[in-house]
Amino acid sequence: MMSILAADPVLTDDASAEGTAEHDVTKAALRKYWMSFGFPPAHGGYLVFDDVVDVLE
Repeated sequence: MMSILAADPVLTDDASAEGTAEHDVTKAALRKYWMSFGFPPAHGGYLVFDDVVDVLE
């Protein structure tokens, strides 16, 4: 089973806007967080994990 993840902060009314330094820092932290669970970088800002079933067992 393959999972694809965009490690981007949720855009809400009180969140920092895309393209700002705060948004970029948050995006980098989320990317690092998900990569620590085994999601390697894919194309663009996406991460992919190809074997979620083994992690859940």
